[in-house]
Amino acid sequence: MPRTLDESLMNTFRASYRTFQAALNYPQVAQETKLQDIIERNTFSEFGQKHNFHDIDSVRAFQSVVPLTTYDDYEPIITDIGNPDSNILTADEVVCFVPTSGSTSGRKLIPYTETLFDEFEAGIAPWMYDLLLKNPIINKGNWYWSISPPSLSEDVSVGTVPVGLPNDLAYFSAEQAALISQKLILPNIESDTHTSDFFHETAKSIADQSNVSFLSVWSPTFLDLLLKEGANGGLQEDCFASCWGDGQSEQYFKELQKDNPSIQFQKKGLLATEGIYSIPLIGVEGHIPTITSHFFEYLDTSGKPQLVEELKWGEKYEIVVTTSGGFYRYQTGDIVEVVGMHKNTPTFDFKGRKNVSDLVGEKLSEADVLRATKEANLPILFMTPNATRQSYDVFLQ
Repeated sequence: MPRTLDESLMNTFRASYRTFQAALNYPQVAQETKLQDIIERNTFSEFGQKHNFHDIDSVRAFQSVVPLTTYDDYEPIITDIGNPDSNILTADEVVCFVPTSGSTSGRKLIPYTETLFDEFEAGIAPWMYDLLLKNPIINKGNWYWSISPPSLSEDVSVGTVPVGLPNDLAYFSAEQAALISQKLILPNIESDTHTSDFFHETAKSIADQSNVSFLSVWSPTFLDLLLKEGANGGLQEDCFASCWGDGQSEQYFKELQKDNPSIQFQKKGLLATEGIYSIPLIGVEGHIPTITSHFFEYLDTSGKPQLVEELKWGEKYEIVVTTSGGFYRYQTGDIVEVVGMHKNTPTFDFKGRKNVSDLVGEKLSEADVLRATKEANLPILFMTPNATRQSYDVFLQ
């Protein structure tokens, strides 16, 4: 018998899911295999030749010749990477740059190769298969996804390499994208639409469907605005929603749950423009590192790198990632805390960014502010240093 749309979609995710589940039993082997694959693929890149990739035969050897890096190490060569036939960081061709920006740094341009897209899919597919397998309500309606935040970049290209994703389904295989597109609601909204009109028109598009079973967005405040604009009128009973729920988003996630008891909520895993670091699985405490996507190290509080099999319950670490996009031992600035174990792989929660303010030697981190906010039960929007008074100005909602 011919497969239904949902059966066909699950079938495209199944192989990645099984590979991921098997790897969780032997995380050390999975990570060593992943690192060796990245090294072998990029041995003849300029970076690989400079760091003698052809001689690397272990994780320790890799760590001994490749230093920890930040975006500052890559920024000077971004323009060069955009030149034809460039193999500065990777042997694979750079197919696009994806812009990102954050509250503590300016815009970054992240190089993407086809192999990096494959690594994203290797993390997203197990998450999607787990949802479809364990929560069949998702199969019973249409989906609304805000897959990538709108780019503020006005650049069209760097050299000959375009800036921006080819489309919002680029993280999926061609077969997966074709199937998913049949379920997605795509509001017809102009790029220059005013923010308030954007939420109103998007909410209307969702409400007009009357059978939406799956919402996947970034911020819980984004989803809250859509629901307040009337999007909940189009949701099925027990609709499933995925959004950020850790770190600075925790209080807003809890408020969203409280205000919308008919919606099932799941905290989204740790996903950045540079890579996918963890995913949630239904019934598992914490998020699971995507050990079949990239190679990971975790800096402990002393700055010493630990491997996934060396992580300890209750300890905090900064994620360091090596990807097929050409970022090697890249310090993400994301802090996680180990909260459990799934099979033989530690799980963790995202705690915040490694941002520190140091007005008068106090070393105030984002995690400190979040903890104080939680303990004081105050709706703090943000706080800013005041050098004149040598204190902080706190803004309440």
